[in-house]
Amino acid sequence: MVDQQDEFGCYPDSINDQSITYSFSKPPVHGWIFGEMLKRMPERPSHAMMETMYASLSGQANWWMTHRVLAGEELPYYLHGNDSGWDNSTMFRVGVPLEAPDLSALLVLQMECLAELAKELSRDDEAKEWQSRADKLFDAMHKTLWEDDQFVPRNGISGKTIKPMSLVPWLAIILGERLSAEE
Repeated sequence: MVDQQDEFGCYPDSINDQSITYSFSKPPVHGWIFGEMLKRMPERPSHAMMETMYASLSGQANWWMTHRVLAGEELPYYLHGNDSGWDNSTMFRVGVPLEAPDLSALLVLQMECLAELAKELSRDDEAKEWQSRADKLFDAMHKTLWEDDQFVPRNGISGKTIKPMSLVPWLAIILGERLSAEE
């Protein structure tokens, strides 16, 4: 995926021996997973690999927060179910663009991973910026998508929310300690 990332930071939807498709993207699981891999590796990857991953994950996070946030809004959105990896999820019944809890949660974790990578690469100012962006996104997610007793997706234009018959909004649980006991 890193090798096929476009100049804006978007990872392709699919790659095969004849084509690369950018019609959709992929949910930003990459930072969360890379961070988890680093915790479990007996040895750190090379400095060059860490630089490569930092650049790639930064590009992807910036793509979501630049090209997939509506004017005047703070949360990223899915433009199609394919972007979420849950193509036919009932959460898309309110239409798109869809600001979804899983998307924001994944980006919060990606930004936290980027903060850690930046520290390791002696980019202290960038580390602080990534952590600040993660905190700001989490606060916006909580303010906008917490309804009654759960996170809910909402249409970014109409503001209409939905409590879908889907597991996708519950993926925000990956935020772990950031969540209060009520969440």
